[in-house]
Amino acid sequence: MLKFAAKRLLMLLPAIWLLGSAVFLLSRSVPGSAAEMQAEETAQNAISNAKAEARKRVQAQMLQRTGQDLPLFYFRIGSAAEPDTLYKIFPVTEQQTLKELVLTYGNWPEIAAYYKTVQKLKEAVAVSEVPVTVKKDLNFYANALLKESQAGKINRTFLELKSAALSSPETKVQNAVASAEVAFQQIESSQTPALNYSPKIFWYGTQNQYHRWLRNLVQGDLGESYRDARPVSEIISEALSITGWLALVSFLLICFLAPAIAIVLSLKSSNSFRGALLNLLYVLESLPLFVIGLGALALVSYLGWLTDFPEEVALLSATFCLVLVNLPYLVGQSYSALQKEMSQQYMLTARAKGFSEQQALVRHALRNSLLPVITALSDFFPALLAGALVLEVIFSLPGTGQLLVSSVLARDYEVVTGLVLLVGLVKILSHLLADLLYAFTDPRIRFSS
Repeated sequence: MLKFAAKRLLMLLPAIWLLGSAVFLLSRSVPGSAAEMQAEETAQNAISNAKAEARKRVQAQMLQRTGQDLPLFYFRIGSAAEPDTLYKIFPVTEQQTLKELVLTYGNWPEIAAYYKTVQKLKEAVAVSEVPVTVKKDLNFYANALLKESQAGKINRTFLELKSAALSSPETKVQNAVASAEVAFQQIESSQTPALNYSPKIFWYGTQNQYHRWLRNLVQGDLGESYRDARPVSEIISEALSITGWLALVSFLLICFLAPAIAIVLSLKSSNSFRGALLNLLYVLESLPLFVIGLGALALVSYLGWLTDFPEEVALLSATFCLVLVNLPYLVGQSYSALQKEMSQQYMLTARAKGFSEQQALVRHALRNSLLPVITALSDFFPALLAGALVLEVIFSLPGTGQLLVSSVLARDYEVVTGLVLLVGLVKILSHLLADLLYAFTDPRIRFSS
């Protein structure tokens, strides 16, 4: 058994690697980043003239600290028209605009020159001494150039820019507008869209985000949170103290109550209420978790219990809801398994030896009925974790559920990846534990070497 357990534990490594890699790469493919959100918050709190500089400074610092200024993977397959340094351009909206321009025109040198002239135009507007309304219009249209890739919209934006620049006595702004327009005309006159059909492989080596994440993972480091630079393992440990207690206590209660209720239902003396109890369990199993959670929240709020003991009542209420929702399924599995065992010959032998019905069920049928229940339990604990996430949001418990929601909204993908790895690890270990319990429950089961 030890050799079997060791082999299964070794199989954890590629499974965790594949799961973590998939979550890492998919999360980085989602538009937007935590750096952009923090830069926007800083810019909103800054003086209007310094907003652009504040945004750039905060974004550059965070990108460098978190490694988001590196390419995503070891290589990338693109076209001959694309540059190998497009990943360095932030914010992502400007990067996307440049990608669309490359797909349309295919001449990166001219597109890069146009991008630089637009940046110089924004700098000229920022330092110009023009009326506030004029500067606002100039900033708006200059930023619009970095979001547009269609020639018609870009030309209309230049018309608005030239109109706004004419109301300014400063020739520096007018010259910057003219230079940007000439640069765009150069893109149109020297376009080479055919280069987009020529594939090209861009090699970045080990200086990439994935390699940095994988190296840290091998060393047991889940990285740092994008929000507060705290270690991800520390953040998850704090949240897990709530979720772990909630899931573990619920799991133990369900494992104790389910066989006990199944035994009571299997006794002949329960004929009078068996049907009503089974129907009640079916109704409970059909109710969604969030409905029971919201109902419990409304009840304890009406009774005023949340006012006196908010944390304790919220935790106990969440535990009660988790048990109530998941108990019917395991009771049904245990009851079905017991019914099957009661028809076996050894049960008649046990009764012939003088055992009472309850003694025969507990001493003989219960243990033999555990195999299908263990199979159900292998997927049960991960399901409890998922239910705990929902209830933590409903009852405002600071567990992994709240942490996952806040991390997704803040695009804190290091924490999200760590949480997904944790859930995946729990699921894999639960299957391993189920395999080991098979041999413990039924000595006839042996694992081959």
